[in-house]
Amino acid sequence: MNETKWPAMKKLFGAYFHQDWIVESGTPEEVLRFFAKNEGPAMASAAAEELMRLYKSKKSVEFKRQLLLDLGCEYAVPEGPAFLDWLRDARRHLLVGTSPDEGA
Repeated sequence: MNETKWPAMKKLFGAYFHQDWIVESGTPEEVLRFFAKNEGPAMASAAAEELMRLYKSKKSVEFKRQLLLDLGCEYAVPEGPAFLDWLRDARRHLLVGTSPDEGA
């Protein structure tokens, strides 16, 4: 899998989960919501779709984790089965981050 198959995730992980993400945002959830608000609903939805496609992929969990690293992710995503839970939760935060009711 190369990054041209994952353009929204490349932007999310390369530009938002960079080496200083924790200084700028504090939590992974805040990064995801900031990405959604900053990039807009179309990009957030695209990233959410790519995350779900990766989640459903037949590739191993380790392969999927490595893909995030290859896309520039500096966040230490969980290992093993917890990684799949994290992908699902990340998708949810992206979609909630675009909701007009978010934060209300």
